[in-house]
Amino acid sequence: MALATMAAIYGALKTVLATTSGVDQSSTSEYLPPIQTANTALIITPFGKESRFGIESFADTSASWQAHRIRCEFWTKHTGSNSTTMSRAWDIGSAAVTVLLANQTLGGVIDTIGFFDGNGGFDFEIDAVTDDEMIEIAGVPYLRTVVNVPVSDFA
Repeated sequence: MALATMAAIYGALKTVLATTSGVDQSSTSEYLPPIQTANTALIITPFGKESRFGIESFADTSASWQAHRIRCEFWTKHTGSNSTTMSRAWDIGSAAVTVLLANQTLGGVIDTIGFFDGNGGFDFEIDAVTDDEMIEIAGVPYLRTVVNVPVSDFA
């Protein structure tokens, strides 16, 4: 079986994470959050991606496994209520992890959530970090939460 392409992995991540409560816009091609979001925009780009590929021997012409840590950004729009914005930003990281754990193969696109180290070990840690301050884009303030998702796939 061939390894999943990055386009397939990104698409599957977008499909799964777009079901996170509060997400009403999502993109794998645009960096800036859609201004028309009413709540939270999900942005998945190659920025900050970490990848590892493994081969069985020097004679191999393709990788036998791949592991990635993919940066997924949730941009929570400030709509005037500080308590609402903060509450949504607090909850989005854990809500995203819950969705990922319920869909650990991303619909069969990958083998598992988790970062394979090439030596038989896995790092199953999913990081969720919220920025220290609002980011303003076109006069609209957002609070960004970055969720780093580890994925592994084997041929």
